[in-house]
Amino acid sequence: MRASLILLLCLCWPLGALAHDDDQGITQEQAAAIAHRAYDGRVVSVEKNGQGGWKVRVLLDGGRVKTVHVDNRGAIKGSD
Repeated sequence: MRASLILLLCLCWPLGALAHDDDQGITQEQAAAIAHRAYDGRVVSVEKNGQGGWKVRVLLDGGRVKTVHVDNRGAIKGSD
């Protein structure tokens, strides 16, 4: 009985880990696409910020670089 329970837990554990990954929010690629659509520029970098979202740098016409903050749900929370 104990061995069956351990086997069941071992088999279910990876499924729980996969479900947890889905709760992490949007991917790096999704954050880049959101910023690209919003500002119609070339994405030059994407990095995680401290709040679980993304900091996306977008090169605009004229050479200006805009920093866009995208939260983990895909909403733009501000830009510099």
